[in-house]
Amino acid sequence: MRKILYFVVLVVIVSGCATIESHRDFQQPLEQSLTASIGSSLVRMNRVGDLPNALGGRDIYGGKVDKGYVEVKLLGISDDSELTLSVSDMTKQSTESTMDRYVNPKSVAVSQNISINTSAEQSVVVKIDGNTEKDYVVGGVKVTFLEIRQSSVVYKVTDLMPIR
Repeated sequence: MRKILYFVVLVVIVSGCATIESHRDFQQPLEQSLTASIGSSLVRMNRVGDLPNALGGRDIYGGKVDKGYVEVKLLGISDDSELTLSVSDMTKQSTESTMDRYVNPKSVAVSQNISINTSAEQSVVVKIDGNTEKDYVVGGVKVTFLEIRQSSVVYKVTDLMPIR
């Protein structure tokens, strides 16, 4: 019985000291041919991180903290294949820990950093000449335009910064 108790205590201690990692969660498949029409989202990548515990390791219950997102939307396509995109790249930092979330949830501080634009709307309009530019990169995400049609595009998404 003591051996089992020691084993359980050891597992809790070791898992309580596990390294905090960041994760990139894509809302669409990577490296596949995709189609989007005007008004659709081409890319949505959420940044999340492991919730830190009181010892500085990651939460043993798997809690996550929002760290921002990257989003690219197709706003329009001109007759000469110029693409108009709405681009957002926002980074958030939080002081939240397991103690804040599970014990005292009123003491969390969150700060935001909007990397691509400083306006309140949190996005910027980008125009791309689809005849000469086939790739657009933002926040470590590459969008490759394979085909440009009158009201839609065929594209693929590549993660340039896979976190393991």
